[in-house]
Amino acid sequence: MNLAVVGSIVGSVAGLLGGIIGTYVGYTESSGHRERSLIAKAVLLIVVVTAIGLVVVFTAPPVYRIITGIALFVIALFLSKKQAAVRREEQASKP
Repeated sequence: MNLAVVGSIVGSVAGLLGGIIGTYVGYTESSGHRERSLIAKAVLLIVVVTAIGLVVVFTAPPVYRIITGIALFVIALFLSKKQAAVRREEQASKP
């Protein structure tokens, strides 16, 4: 078997496992209901945008690939800040 094929399969499996484990740990380590809800919505949003991004990568001109990558980055940054704000609010409301 070609080394490039093996590398692409192993890399894809490692990426998927990393995403699944990261999502699980993030969800279980969240401090409250609002944060868990936000994580669930964030995972759904990232999966949808990534799926759209894969379609764009294989069908659209290069400029749209760049726009999709920037969109993923901005969404991840926004969601990270939103999660931090929710976590601070939940920590402040604990007795």
